[in-house]
Amino acid sequence: MNCKTLVVVALFAAFAMATPACDRPPSDYDYGSADGERYDQNVDEPIFRVVTLAPAITQMMNDLGLQKMIAATADQDPVAPDGLPTVGNYLDIHTESLWSVKPTHVLMMTDKAGVPPRLQEMADSGKFQLVTYPSPTKVSDILQIIYDYQEAFPLGEPTGPPKSLGIILSAPAKALELHTTIGVQLAQLSDLTSKEDWPRVLMVIGTDPLMASGPGTVHDQLLSFIGGVNAAGDATVSAPVYDKEKIIAAQPDVILLLEPGGADLESIRTDSRLLSFRGLPVPAVEDGRIAVINDPTALLPSSSLARVCASMAKVIHPNLAEQVDQAMSTGLLPQREPDADEPALDD
Repeated sequence: MNCKTLVVVALFAAFAMATPACDRPPSDYDYGSADGERYDQNVDEPIFRVVTLAPAITQMMNDLGLQKMIAATADQDPVAPDGLPTVGNYLDIHTESLWSVKPTHVLMMTDKAGVPPRLQEMADSGKFQLVTYPSPTKVSDILQIIYDYQEAFPLGEPTGPPKSLGIILSAPAKALELHTTIGVQLAQLSDLTSKEDWPRVLMVIGTDPLMASGPGTVHDQLLSFIGGVNAAGDATVSAPVYDKEKIIAAQPDVILLLEPGGADLESIRTDSRLLSFRGLPVPAVEDGRIAVINDPTALLPSSSLARVCASMAKVIHPNLAEQVDQAMSTGLLPQREPDADEPALDD
């Protein structure tokens, strides 16, 4: 992406942010409580009590500033606000726990199996709205969950009830801002790395057995944004398992361990997570280009993806680390000189 393209993206973002919306700050909402009491007594305000059954959705609500709307989460949700009750998981819902938090909305991501029958039966009772999203495989899937332009500005008759968080939770301005910010940040990272060499990168998502992020995944797309070739890109599944022979055949220049909350790496001779790589004749091992991405949200297909993408970019292109930090902290892309054959911005 060249500078001209980035300017177009930025201008679109500025226009989008200027679009009128009717958000109210979270403190203005009446969220209710599990025992039916109210946090404020304005009965004209909508009451949202949301149960999130996917950590990726929890993170989106965190980034939208809507944490107070979350009444409960699934078990083992690493980004859930402290102190919230849990209701099992979407495959094994604890019925009494779910009813006890009096949800208005239950939000989940589904795979090919779809919605578990028991959860669908509970939703059919009409006491809460069940909203399902296919598990994201592209950045655009994530952005659409946050804010869907077609829902906000329909061109014809709606094909179904709204599903994007900004619409169903009456927070369109917050959702639009987050949607736009993610898009601009990724555009900045793409522009910043566009003139760099593209190394082969193996993104490890599990070490026992060794498993990589393959084609058709959000991380595969993120890697293409920041100038990297997925060393597992020719796999036939989205999460291929690798033995030593396959690692040698892949010849990665860089190895990234995507390990939320993981400890910093030790020497390849002592760190058990690197056992599969010891002594292998591949550039990443020989050059010591192995790093851990330990952001708590490193594996989530969620609104934190730009931050995770920036962490990956700094490892893949260490010469750009300072510029990446500057771009992510200020929201402005560091200036670079255009190529001789690159058209001027006012062409």
